[in-house]
Amino acid sequence: VKLQSALVGAGVNISVSGATSGAMHPWHVHAGSCGGNGGIMGSAGSYPVLTVGADGRASANATISAPLSEGSAYSVDVHRSSADMATIIACGDLKN
Repeated sequence: VKLQSALVGAGVNISVSGATSGAMHPWHVHAGSCGGNGGIMGSAGSYPVLTVGADGRASANATISAPLSEGSAYSVDVHRSSADMATIIACGDLKN
C-alpha cells in the first residue's frame, strides 16, 4: 500500500493507493515517528475510515482536536481493519 499524507494546520488529509478494493482501513495521526508507538492525536472518532474503491485508492480528511507542537514528530498509521488494529499496513512520518 502506498501512503501519501499532509498535515495542514489542525487538519490532515490522507491518500492510499495499491490497496485491496472494498477494504476498510482505520487510520490515525500519532505522536512520534513510525514505529514509535505514540498516542493518537485527538479523538480516534475524528478519523473517518478509509474505504478503498475499485481502483485500489482511498482518501479522507480529518480535523485534529489536539494541539500539535511545531518541530515535534508525528506519523500516520493505517491499520489492516477495525478488527485487526494491531497490524499496521502503512505508516508515514509527517513534518509539522
